Amino acid sequence: MSQCYTSQKEGSIPIHLLTPQKWPAVLKGLSSADQKWIQSWDFEAKPHQCCVLPNKEGVPSQVLYGVSEKEPLWDGACLASQLPKDHTYRVEGLSEDTFLFFAQAWGLEHYKFSRYKTDKDDPKKTKLFVPKDSLDFLTQKIEVSYQVRDWINTPASDLTPEAFSEIAEGISKEHKATCHISKGADLEKNYPMVHAVGKASINKPFMVDMRWGKETHPKITLVGKGVTFDTGGLDIKPPSNMLLMKKDMGGAAQALGLADLIMRTNLPVQLRLLLPMAENSIGAEAFRPSDVLTSRKGFTVEVGDTDAEGRLLLADALTAACEENPDYLIDFATLTGAARVAVGTDITAFFSNEKGLSDALKAASEKSQDPLWELPLWGAYASMLSSSIADIKSCSAGGYGGATTAALFLKKFVPDSVKWAHLDLMGWNMSSKPGRPVGGEVMGLYAAYEFLKKTCR
Repeated sequence: MSQCYTSQKEGSIPIHLLTPQKWPAVLKGLSSADQKWIQSWDFEAKPHQCCVLPNKEGVPSQVLYGVSEKEPLWDGACLASQLPKDHTYRVEGLSEDTFLFFAQAWGLEHYKFSRYKTDKDDPKKTKLFVPKDSLDFLTQKIEVSYQVRDWINTPASDLTPEAFSEIAEGISKEHKATCHISKGADLEKNYPMVHAVGKASINKPFMVDMRWGKETHPKITLVGKGVTFDTGGLDIKPPSNMLLMKKDMGGAAQALGLADLIMRTNLPVQLRLLLPMAENSIGAEAFRPSDVLTSRKGFTVEVGDTDAEGRLLLADALTAACEENPDYLIDFATLTGAARVAVGTDITAFFSNEKGLSDALKAASEKSQDPLWELPLWGAYASMLSSSIADIKSCSAGGYGGATTAALFLKKFVPDSVKWAHLDLMGWNMSSKPGRPVGGEVMGLYAAYEFLKKTCR
């Protein structure tokens, strides 16, 4: 990670960002030798087109790079992969925000998940000069992003509920936070639906409850769905749907990553983090369709589908969060396929019970280039969760409005007095793009951090 950036400007190779419109005038100002070299590259300053100019010794002396107007965030990633390694580069003339996006993408392009590879990739990097006043925050942000990706990419055989709880406990110790972990009889008593979902697995369920910050600061609570693997339970998933289910703890990964970034950057908040961790497995103790569970809040829940388990974990965690009446409550979850149908895999769907929070998250999304799209908490659909034998059913019988009905189920456990946002995310790149390899991905974290940074000054 540290090899991606440097604060040493001396000896760095300049990068000139160009557009096809600017290119003819720039070309005229170059030497005839350079012009001939450029022609051999067929360089026309098209988006993401790169040309490296050598000096007399054959060493790179400057870089010409065509930038895009549609995806400026990822210009840095596209360029970093094209440049000669073991050199330091610099780019100037960008606004501070644009430069930070460029540098962020540069760092994300260097990410590799090689934990299980016998032959590791070449560690050589292309370094980017970053001014000292930006270097620390950028490094922290990229390190957290790498962590989140690593956690999601790690197979469930190694990232069990206990293992992830230990990771969270380790991060809490780094920041001198307090961390209480519930398990066994303690979990069954205080978080009964978390226990019910996870009790069939050999890898038993846990609840992480982390606290940090001063009591005089705004009270921010984060919740993350932590299903380390989801078979679907007795309503078992088909193999094609089960293949990516190591990523079903992606919400917990975002929440823990955000908490880590908040503590690293010392945001003035009173932070609480709740991570319900479980493996939804099949076994003699598995909960069943039609079972009635009693939640921490006291509501009874009829299980409509054991593959709708994540909302059960979140319900108990949200209940615990609201008992302390936080100023803002944000949960992250890889919750519904319906949200992916609605907005695709690159965008995080979100719901909120308060317009001010909703508007602020939209602004933070645009500012951070971390796409969020609001879906409606359409109250009329709440009847789809009616149960003849319990207070509420965990999911609707029909196939429509699945993301909204899931959010409405969660809303049952959040009083209107608490400003709440629910982020329903993919947490995974289905195909490789510059800076975004196939695998676990940061989604919603940057937008939520931007919101908190602006709101809790």
